Amino acid sequence: MKTSFRFIRTRKYVDADLELALARTIPADPVKKHVPCYEFELRETGKPAKVGSIRLRIGRTRPLFGWCGHIGYGVDEQARGRRYGARSCRLLLPLAYAHGLRSKRIGGAPWTSGARIAWAQSPYGAPANGSRFPRAASR
Repeated sequence: MKTSFRFIRTRKYVDADLELALARTIPADPVKKHVPCYEFELRETGKPAKVGSIRLRIGRTRPLFGWCGHIGYGVDEQARGRRYGARSCRLLLPLAYAHGLRSKRIGGAPWTSGARIAWAQSPYGAPANGSRFPRAASR
């Protein structure tokens, strides 16, 4: 018996000069095999302008473990170099855990330095697309 999915009320997640604000929730789409998803805007603390986005996908499907991952993020070029990607992943840990996700995968292009840094500093483990980077300890 499958239970219906419920989005959890979120808060604003803050880490020094970075904050995540919920932009929208996206329900599952069984036809497209999409899982429920939270989408957050990355913002510099106290500023309304978006400097990136991050998605947390909730579920256990082959595409999540094969390529796209539970986490997908993008940081605008002018805001790069501040570890916003890795820090955003850490900020979403409580929400992921609240949904029962203990093992997570980060999506991204393995050839980018930002993805490598995020994977190395994140407790989420190896990249989703099967790249052979050192595996971080899972929590």
